[in-house]
Amino acid sequence: MTPEQMREFLDGHRHASKKIIALQMEIEALALTSDNDGELQRLNNEISQCQGKMQAVRDAIRLLEDDNLESVLLMRYINHLTVEETADALSYARRTINEKIKKAVNKLCTIMP
Repeated sequence: MTPEQMREFLDGHRHASKKIIALQMEIEALALTSDNDGELQRLNNEISQCQGKMQAVRDAIRLLEDDNLESVLLMRYINHLTVEETADALSYARRTINEKIKKAVNKLCTIMP
């Protein structure tokens, strides 16, 4: 996996969480009508798939076995903070956060198939 592909994989957490919100809104709208069991099941299955993607990202981050790098990726990709927000939250310079993200992504590229 290339670093770019790894970043896309990690960013999949954000995309999946947003999709879950949209699917839940769709479920709420369908709940107001009757005879939608098949559609409700399909939507719930999609939510489960998204949750699986989100868990895969969390599991990958744990593979780093480096609390420092994990915390940066958790803030950036799980909590969906910007680089600046991550830097502020962890009391690092923006440049340091970018370096840590790059190091973590490169390490994950070597760990993951």
